[in-house]
Amino acid sequence: MTPPQTLAGIRPATQKTTPKMDAILTRVWARVLIPSLSDLFFLAVLIWLFMSSGAAGWQGLLADADVGWHIRTGEYILDHHAVPRHDLYSFSKPDAPWYAWEWLTDVIDGGLHRVFGLKGIVLMAAILISLYAISLIRRMVSRDTHLFVALAVALLGVGGSSMHFLARPHLLTLVLLSISVWMIEDDRLKPSWTIWLLVPLTIVWTNLHGGFLALTALVGIYLAGNIAETLWTPRAERDWSAFGQNFVQTLEPRAYYVYVPFKDQSKAPVFDTAIDDFNFAQLFSPNRYLGNDRIGDANQITVGLTSRLLDPVTGGERLRVAVAERFYFADQRVTLSEAPRSATSSDFLIGAEGRLSEVWALGGLLQYNFDQGQVERFVKDLGTAGSKN
Repeated sequence: MTPPQTLAGIRPATQKTTPKMDAILTRVWARVLIPSLSDLFFLAVLIWLFMSSGAAGWQGLLADADVGWHIRTGEYILDHHAVPRHDLYSFSKPDAPWYAWEWLTDVIDGGLHRVFGLKGIVLMAAILISLYAISLIRRMVSRDTHLFVALAVALLGVGGSSMHFLARPHLLTLVLLSISVWMIEDDRLKPSWTIWLLVPLTIVWTNLHGGFLALTALVGIYLAGNIAETLWTPRAERDWSAFGQNFVQTLEPRAYYVYVPFKDQSKAPVFDTAIDDFNFAQLFSPNRYLGNDRIGDANQITVGLTSRLLDPVTGGERLRVAVAERFYFADQRVTLSEAPRSATSSDFLIGAEGRLSEVWALGGLLQYNFDQGQVERFVKDLGTAGSKN
């Protein structure tokens, strides 16, 4: 009898193992020949466009009469090697000035019609619609959206825009706008040189359809969002090293607008109200008085910037530097015992506080008057850590 060790040694040589799917998909030919779910969805949209309603399905893509003059304009450009500058079709205003805004699409339509007839026009429209649907799915999946959620949302998007599914140049805008959003979002997550491909893309798009202006609006929206995010994000942080120690440095911009309408309070008695001290807390408060006997009128904005060095382990503050200034949009009318202010801005404040040890901290405050060109106040103080504001 053959020993078990001998059988174990010869069994792998006599048995064939089935390769796993993961190993198959690593091969180039498999990635080309085996369809992905995106490929199947692409084909599903094509089938829906061409076969769901019989001939009415693809004929519906030709329901707009503008398809005809786009084809004829393209054939004119191909024949004359020039873009028409006068109206070719008007009966009431023959030879009137005319602009072929979408001349490149017209050339594509004219060329397809000459080679394949209307079937070529319809097939190109169906491919553009399918590419639009696929770009929606792939963009969502690239953001880690669940595949079935992406499919459902893409179907809703395709169905909602189906009223625009006509063999006209605006289909190119649907595809190019979706691709442009994809490129911009990718660049926001991971900046790269590929964002500059939007420049040649826009140049081509400009001659395909007037919808390229949507990209201009889109870039403006993203730019405004980036600016707003930079200005209103409470804290921006970065790692920083100094004197052999590691810190977390923050940058905290702040803007505070106050509007209080004027109300005559001259006949109201004053019991326990006084003018508040000029400091950082007062710059970001709505009333310049302490107490409720006087409510100051205000139309002003305070802007400030604070930077801190924090211990990355405990989160304790090691150093704080802050600057702030207030800007007035109207003269002061409510007073207590002071002269009415007519300046357009307050004094400039800069303050700093740093911990010298676990117990002691050193702080300072500088108040500077730009109108007079002089220092109004300079205060420095040594005290226990956490005792000063």
